Amino acid sequence: MRGPTYGSQNVTPYRSMSKEIVHNASDVADSMTTREEQLRAEFAIEREKLEAQIAKMERQVAWLKRTCVEYWVHAIYRWFKWRILNLPDLIQLKFIKWNKVQIGELRQYAPRPVGYDALDVPEAISGPLPTFAIATPSFNQASYLPATVGSVFEQPGVEIDYFVQDGGSKDGSVDWLQAESAKNPRLRWVSERDSGQADAINRGLSKVSGEIMAWLNSDDVYAPGALRFVAAYFRDHPEIDVVYGHRLLIDAAGDEIGRWIMPPHNDEALTYFDYIPQETVFWRRSLWEKSGAKLDTTFQFALDWELLLRFRNSGARMVRVPYFLACFRVHEEQKTSSQIREVGKPEMLKIRGVADPNDKAYKKLFRKMWFREMRAARMTWLRLQFGQRSETL
Repeated sequence: MRGPTYGSQNVTPYRSMSKEIVHNASDVADSMTTREEQLRAEFAIEREKLEAQIAKMERQVAWLKRTCVEYWVHAIYRWFKWRILNLPDLIQLKFIKWNKVQIGELRQYAPRPVGYDALDVPEAISGPLPTFAIATPSFNQASYLPATVGSVFEQPGVEIDYFVQDGGSKDGSVDWLQAESAKNPRLRWVSERDSGQADAINRGLSKVSGEIMAWLNSDDVYAPGALRFVAAYFRDHPEIDVVYGHRLLIDAAGDEIGRWIMPPHNDEALTYFDYIPQETVFWRRSLWEKSGAKLDTTFQFALDWELLLRFRNSGARMVRVPYFLACFRVHEEQKTSSQIREVGKPEMLKIRGVADPNDKAYKKLFRKMWFREMRAARMTWLRLQFGQRSETL
């Protein structure tokens, strides 16, 4: 059967073509939908990757910020710490003066009358007190020897065996000793050549007997009542082997020019610092004999420090009592001023066992210990202003 015709043309081929076109369009649409889905999936994957990278970068940036802040904080801290620990000597001295603690400073203020402590000793002491064995080494100290000897014999309420070991003085010391011993039979002395201060002290201490020992240099003086206080302390504290106190500084005329407020005793600090006031030191004879019963004559300056270290190494218990027990005289001729650089520093390094004084680790530890001791001394000074006295303060 023939299909319908329009004019002379047959429409059947056009219908077939339209069906084919529709079918092809449907395939294209399906293909486009599938491709779009693939693109969306790929985009989602790439987006996840980018988001993961962004998150990682944000964490890295945050870490860098935190690290940089910490770095600069630590850098600033280290800088300030370095500056503080490496202060010039002058600034350190001003710091110590500001803190009212001037250990090591020999002239601190204008001369004034000496202000002695009212030592806390009962007027009536029950029971016998230990006796003293004291020696004074002397060489050409005629200007100061009378005050030294007088400060020993003017001590009330104690028994003292005292000897002056003169090194062959030519300045009138021998004449004074002869005249004084004629008036005071308790004063025993000899004038003979020796090999130095340590040798003179050894000779002097070998000639005296007593339970509590000490030496007093011929330009220093004891505070009034100091020996009675020390004797009572040793009697009441049998566990203590060594006693020392704060230091008063006096000039050639005998006027006060400074004070050393000492921190409580610290065995560890004794390894580094030679600042215990020698004129205030007293010890038991049993400890002296246990530690060799003599000073090391190879030392000219740090002989007292070397002895104290031997005491410590022998197990001695030391205590700093909170009182001024003696006066250290500052004058131009004294050994402390003239020999500290030439003799004293090498001896100190020898005792400390330091090969290189510029070693960074040693200097760091030295400064740390020094400022710790100065803080302790500062607290002692503050408590003294309020009348608080204690061996541990």
